[in-house]
Amino acid sequence: MITRGYYIGSIIDNLSQISMQIQTRVGLNLTDLNIYLENFCKELLNHIYSINLINLNQERSNEAGVDLGDAASKRAYQITSTKTLDKIKHTVDQSLANKDTYSDFFVLILQPKQRSYAIAEYANAVTLNFTEKNIIDFNDLSRDIVNLDLSKLEKIFNLVTKETSKVLIDLEIPHIDGTYQTNLNQYVETIPPIRFESANNLHQYIVGMDGTNDPFLDKNYLNTQLQELISKLKKLPKITRHILSYIFDNSEEDNGQLKLDFKKFKRSTSYKSVIEDFEILEKVQIFIYTESDNGNIISLIPYLGNNELSVTLQYFFQENNISVYDFFVNFDFSKI
Repeated sequence: MITRGYYIGSIIDNLSQISMQIQTRVGLNLTDLNIYLENFCKELLNHIYSINLINLNQERSNEAGVDLGDAASKRAYQITSTKTLDKIKHTVDQSLANKDTYSDFFVLILQPKQRSYAIAEYANAVTLNFTEKNIIDFNDLSRDIVNLDLSKLEKIFNLVTKETSKVLIDLEIPHIDGTYQTNLNQYVETIPPIRFESANNLHQYIVGMDGTNDPFLDKNYLNTQLQELISKLKKLPKITRHILSYIFDNSEEDNGQLKLDFKKFKRSTSYKSVIEDFEILEKVQIFIYTESDNGNIISLIPYLGNNELSVTLQYFFQENNISVYDFFVNFDFSKI
């Protein structure tokens, strides 16, 4: 079981990475923030404080003094990488225009804030009831996160774990020539060489089954169907192909279809992003993901474009000791 300590430690570590990257950028006079980072902060604050902030800059370009607002809770936040007193005063001045909509204004500084701010006597701050407590950074958020219940911690952990790498890439510091350290090519998977000429062995197997009306007795038709399957597999990420190979290997025939109980799948793997992979597989029409009438059992129905081909392939693999992983993941079609 994942403990509170694990969630908290991971969340704080990731927020610290983001804060350090922003601090480095500010040191190089790179203070611009994009809408993606604002939206990350919006979701984070919503989870921590159970509010419903929206990004005001998406509705109106550069809303005066505030970036995020929740009219119901009357909270508003300015998200900034600049920690100076002048920046705080400027934000307070701009926020006066929104005092009828919001009553609590905060400035979230995305690098470590100053030890203190001489804001107590500033007239506009007094008008907004804005004090040093309204100036926060990730350290302040971390202190509040520590006191949250486990269900909230899990939601924040999932958010931060999923988004931190994207945020850090957005915050990368460009090289002198304007290029960036992160290059998409280092993340793009290389497609293995495809080894397929003709499904001679599979065709002989089908002929031996004596299926008089089997459309796959026509070798050209069989090869065409397999080439179509291969073209679909080429569109899939490696992890998605791996999931497909597991599903295919563990499915059982049911009324001419291969099915796998979703509960069985979940007990067999701790992989968390499987629903995204299911959506990818459905999009290329490799299987159907459906829920039964009672709503309790979810079946995976890999049909590979043709139910009969799915079942035949499974029997063929099993009887000839052919690796399903090699077929779907490594693109080794030489044995068929």
